[in-house]
Amino acid sequence: MSKLGSKKIDTTTKKKLLRTKPKKINYDSQTNKLKEHLPLIESFSQQDFLQYENLINKFSSGQGTINNMFQYMDNQGITAGPCRTLAEVRLNNRYLHQKLIQQLRSRWYDYDTFYKDKVKNDSNLFWEVMANKLSRSQKERKIHLSEKWQGDEGKVELKNFLIKLFEKQEGKCALSGVPIVLELGKNRPLPNKCSLDRINSNNGYTPQNVWFVAWWVNQMKMDQTMDDFKERVLLLAKSFKKLDNNLK
Repeated sequence: MSKLGSKKIDTTTKKKLLRTKPKKINYDSQTNKLKEHLPLIESFSQQDFLQYENLINKFSSGQGTINNMFQYMDNQGITAGPCRTLAEVRLNNRYLHQKLIQQLRSRWYDYDTFYKDKVKNDSNLFWEVMANKLSRSQKERKIHLSEKWQGDEGKVELKNFLIKLFEKQEGKCALSGVPIVLELGKNRPLPNKCSLDRINSNNGYTPQNVWFVAWWVNQMKMDQTMDDFKERVLLLAKSFKKLDNNLK
């Protein structure tokens, strides 16, 4: 997954973000087209990655520039291996190459820690990331997103809506009432991480059908209807009360 503003991160900061071991790719979240090429991305060592970063920074745009890049690679003896193969993808399919580069950088740069620290001082970044994520999901996972939130202008409107919704809920989970935390992209998020949930899981993401809940609440609710979720929560509460009485 690409990271918001990654192109704006300076070289010195990127060096500090470099991982010693690559992040594991989540194949379940990828489209079939990307899945076919992800073994190539996994074959990149840290040295390969840094070499390719230098290549695309040196030859950044234009078809003629790509040809110059191949000539440079030939002169440097880079005639095979992952860098050469990915360069050939760039030559034939620029869009696919962009997606693979995003995966490659996500594997080798620790963007999660970087943006987690940034969002502490700039909550606006959190809402941009959430709006971008929903926009990508609408295209890649075919989720239903309100038409008024689609496109570049719609994304801005979506971000503003999310901010107002959070303020309306006073920063609390709509179901449990616990304060929710603005946290970006971790594999094991904080339990009270802010999570956008559909009130009716059978309908799409629209202004009338979303609210913020804590991550753990969303994990429990999943795609259940509100009636089913409520029934099961009450059943658990009754069961726990009986259990507590038996333990006294």
